[in-house]
Amino acid sequence: MTIAYIDHISDLTAYALLGALIDAGAAPEVIEAALSRRTELELRILLSREERHGETVLLASLSPSSEDLRLTREDLDRFSSAYPEIDRLSDGWTKLCASRGESDSLSATDSQEALAAIAVHEAVIQLQLDRVYCTSLPLPSGLEPNDATVMDLMHKQPVQFTDQTIPTSALGVIALTTVSDQYSLPPAVTLSRTGCGGREIEDAPGSGLLRLSIGELVYTSEAPQEDSVMVVETNIDDMNPQNYGHVMDLLLETGALDVTLTPIIMKKGRPGNLLSVLVDRPGLEAVISLILQETTTIGVRTHAVRRRTLDRKIAEVATPFGTVRIKVVRQGNHVRCTPEYDDCREAARAHEVPITEVQNAARRAADAIDLDVLL
Repeated sequence: MTIAYIDHISDLTAYALLGALIDAGAAPEVIEAALSRRTELELRILLSREERHGETVLLASLSPSSEDLRLTREDLDRFSSAYPEIDRLSDGWTKLCASRGESDSLSATDSQEALAAIAVHEAVIQLQLDRVYCTSLPLPSGLEPNDATVMDLMHKQPVQFTDQTIPTSALGVIALTTVSDQYSLPPAVTLSRTGCGGREIEDAPGSGLLRLSIGELVYTSEAPQEDSVMVVETNIDDMNPQNYGHVMDLLLETGALDVTLTPIIMKKGRPGNLLSVLVDRPGLEAVISLILQETTTIGVRTHAVRRRTLDRKIAEVATPFGTVRIKVVRQGNHVRCTPEYDDCREAARAHEVPITEVQNAARRAADAIDLDVLL
């Protein structure tokens, strides 16, 4: 499993991220060809190196065939169709257009950086990065008034306030938050490559860089990943029991990692239920709001817990009852798989066979493939 970690950000722009990815091994000519094929625009990536803060930084910029290129809403919709896996990028563009007062197009400057943000995704694909970890986003002091979009895009993201003047662009935030899978320290890796990117800054030469490190996950007999998540709990004794299933479904749809309901005896011998929700820190407020809105409780408890999880991947196998997804996990050198219950249930209903027959067929199909290549 190939992991990337972005741990030093003093230039939060799409150009800096692109430079770091190319410095770490992505081939610019391959990115150019992919961009031209998917966007139908002729583009060149311009690169140069510079010493900054004791680091050799790769400065990246994008040169379209037309220097006054202005991406229209039609262009953005076309790119969204070509890149369905990065719909968040399209959402960011929409906010950017609205904030700049340009309902039909981006400015030439924003258009070029939007293409650089797409180039970032091509670089991630080329480097075959399975997971990208990132530190909290730096929220610098002195943001200009017209950069309210930056603040808007950072909402619901982990941020760290800093008094440094960090070059920050809306499209840089969009590019980084779109490729980042998790805001935490990564598990142990065997470091293989590093990259340091930046961009030319006319009014602040020699400042600003972004560092990226790449490595292969180190597999041990212990659980390979550890992170911090939040537990939200509340005791309920006056709610219609029919509503619990509805609330639990809503919590999972909101982003909860797990939801459990435990019968308890409360004060004065009253029977009740303990509602417990496991959630990542960015989703904490949404979970609390939903519980307060959808249940009869008037308060919740929260606390942080450490969580260890096995590395996992979702794959598909062909069975006589159709395609079934399987969850593949590794513990040390041992790999095991579990058929997805929902897929097996739907296939069993469609073919009018016992669910165990579908599950056994999925396990036999999984035994016929090399599960190690999935992890």
